[in-house]
Parts: sequence; C-alpha cells; structure tokens
Amino acid sequence: MSGGGKSRSSSRTSRQRTVAPTSKTKKGGGAKTGGSDDPCDLNFESDLEGIQPAGLAKIKVGDKLDVVIVRSGPYDAVVCRIQKSTEVVGTLAGFPGLATLITCIKQGNKYLATVLKIQRGACTVAVQRA
Repeated sequence: MSGGGKSRSSSRTSRQRTVAPTSKTKKGGGAKTGGSDDPCDLNFESDLEGIQPAGLAKIKVGDKLDVVIVRSGPYDAVVCRIQKSTEVVGTLAGFPGLATLITCIKQGNKYLATVLKIQRGACTVAVQRA
C-alpha cells in the first residue's frame, strides 16, 4: 500500500471575489450586496488568467477593458480586451458567478473591467456593468 498521504485539494491563490447582485458603489468603497434585484448588476474583482503578454504590455493601471465572450472550441470564454480592439489581455475564469456573467452578457448586458494592478505578468481587474 502507498504511504497514505492525505489528499489535499489545491485551490488557486488567485484572489477572486464575486458579489452579485450589487448596488453601484463608489470607487474605493467596499462591495455592497442588496439594493438591486437585478442578477446582472455584477461588481467583482478578479485576477486575469491566461495573460497575453502583448496585450498586457499595452495597458496601465486605471485603463478600462471590454469584457466580452469569445468562443473557444465548444465553450464560451469571457475575456478582457483592449477597448476598440480585438487584442485580449486575459481571461476571467474559475470564479463563482462566471455562469451568471456569461448569461448576462448573452442577454445584452455590457461590462467593463478597470485595471487595478499589473505586476510580474499578472493583472487584477474590477468588473462592473457599463
């Protein structure tokens, strides 16, 4: 028999916080829940996955990115791309609320991601409905 090591599920160290629905909050204010019955009134912060170095090199903290769905084989992926461009910076993935975000985008809701932090090939964004 093997050494009987404990199986431990590994979780990503990515900081992802989803709050939905939300009331609109001012920049710098804490995320608030309630105040809206609209499940598409999303407001959350997330580290982007699958960073594209060429796209990352063209943005700075404070920039706004479009949040859109792209088809990846049989799946829908939600990406952040440079506004008025098709250049992708990274993907929003693996967080509670992703299915809701996809549904809301498909229903015609538009979202923007504000770049909060860029560090060593990583990017953190705050996403909210436009």
